[in-house]
Amino acid sequence: MIKKSWAASLTVCIIIFTSSFFVSLGTAIAFPSNGAISGNTYTNPTTGTISFSGYVWNVENSGSSTWSPGPNHWSSSSNNVWVDSNGWLHVQITKTGGVWYCTNLETVQALGYGTYNFVISNNAASLDKNVVLGLFAYKDDSHEVDIEFSTWGVNHGNNLWYTVQPPPYTAGYNQQSFNAKLTGSYSTHLFQWTQNSIFFESLQGQPSITNPPPSSIICKFTSPVSPSPTGVMACINLWLLNGHAPSNGKSVAIVIKSFNFTPPS
Repeated sequence: MIKKSWAASLTVCIIIFTSSFFVSLGTAIAFPSNGAISGNTYTNPTTGTISFSGYVWNVENSGSSTWSPGPNHWSSSSNNVWVDSNGWLHVQITKTGGVWYCTNLETVQALGYGTYNFVISNNAASLDKNVVLGLFAYKDDSHEVDIEFSTWGVNHGNNLWYTVQPPPYTAGYNQQSFNAKLTGSYSTHLFQWTQNSIFFESLQGQPSITNPPPSSIICKFTSPVSPSPTGVMACINLWLLNGHAPSNGKSVAIVIKSFNFTPPS
């Protein structure tokens, strides 16, 4: 299991969370992406599946153990993950018996080059500072593309991160971050994985992703880094940074209205 490294590149100082770290060469604060799966190669058993948006997803369950990222406890209970009568996916961080449980799921089907599109129906930009939401594609730690919402343990900072693994992370090259402001009931977040680049975009509402109106664009970024996507699965997780409880002591709920994958035409 790969040890997680965290770092921040700031104007006047470097904050070191562990003894090994990576520092951004650009303007973004460069925290390594989603441990969610960086450090967890999915050799761990799952205890259930769920159907959502036309795909079957494996749901991770760690039982009494803790696994990366975090480390955290992971649950496949209907208290943590379920699909409602509208077909929308609910993922939660909950506290049961004094233990916080997180949620992690991945498609059974491997995908590949194409557009990965997630529509969220609540405001992921206002998560507690200890919470991370990952919308991503993963095969292993060198074949991973991430959209993540988190301020990585600080009260104020960039809250939306686009990353192409592996590290080291360089702002404007394989990572970029933004202080995103989400309005309205929905937001759309996507990446288009091609042979030569990976294009990320976040949009207000649910506009056409082929030609969104300029007013809907929250942020976008193109990375020239494009690892092979053979064998990658779409993944969603909601977890606690370093296994720390939410600073406000409250459960966390995210609703994903839909996930769509469109292969190249």
